[in-house]
Amino acid sequence: MNIYITCSQCIRLSQNPPDPQDFQFYKVPVSEEGVYNFTCYKGHETTAITAYDKYQILFQMAANALLDGYYFEAVGCFIASVERFREWAIKFIWHLNGIDEEISAELWKKQFKNFSERQLGAFSSMFINHFKEAPLIFVDKQNKFRNSVLHKGMIPTKDESYEFGEYVFNYIRTIQKTIYTQYKSESFEFSSKELNKALQNFKPSQLMNGEAILQNAAEMILVMGYSVDRSTSFQDEIKILEDYKNTYHLHDTKYQK
Repeated sequence: MNIYITCSQCIRLSQNPPDPQDFQFYKVPVSEEGVYNFTCYKGHETTAITAYDKYQILFQMAANALLDGYYFEAVGCFIASVERFREWAIKFIWHLNGIDEEISAELWKKQFKNFSERQLGAFSSMFINHFKEAPLIFVDKQNKFRNSVLHKGMIPTKDESYEFGEYVFNYIRTIQKTIYTQYKSESFEFSSKELNKALQNFKPSQLMNGEAILQNAAEMILVMGYSVDRSTSFQDEIKILEDYKNTYHLHDTKYQK
């Protein structure tokens, strides 16, 4: 799976009139750490660090897999995105309630990390207690589809994959809006705090010799502020992503492991 990012050095040094190649997107393999080393067509070495939550990256991977025709992989990433979004929400509510980070991290590790049903139960009970409304619940049809793909290895069709992706999109965005409406600054602060913790774990060996930057990936769909302020449908967002992929010449990068 890949995401698409730009060379900030090319953009910054672009002349007037600009060279369209300076604004092209480069395809890089997704990494767990969110650190991407690449060399652009002009030879600029860049380490791009993407400031996104895990569930946002997973959803983007799913959207790209849909467009590339990898439907089983797309559904798998959609499923993982939902679970990681619930994890984000649980930890965010702990953050709002002032729970000590070491205590919450230890609790998550021992009681929730490897148990998706416990995560769902914790998310549902904590959400209704804090926001005084019940979160959306997956309908039976989508639950059965999820379990068939995840546990029975069913290979989904294109239509089934798009339908499931749309359901996940509406599920996450609806809950995002509830959270963001009440806790705009707090949600940004929490995600920034999580990013800073990740940055502290970077090693010099992960960085190239050129420029290290924080950078947005191309048209991330579920970034909190962007997502909740738009009335676009799932089909709209997929079309926007498809246009990005088709408009720009995507160079394979020299990826440094």
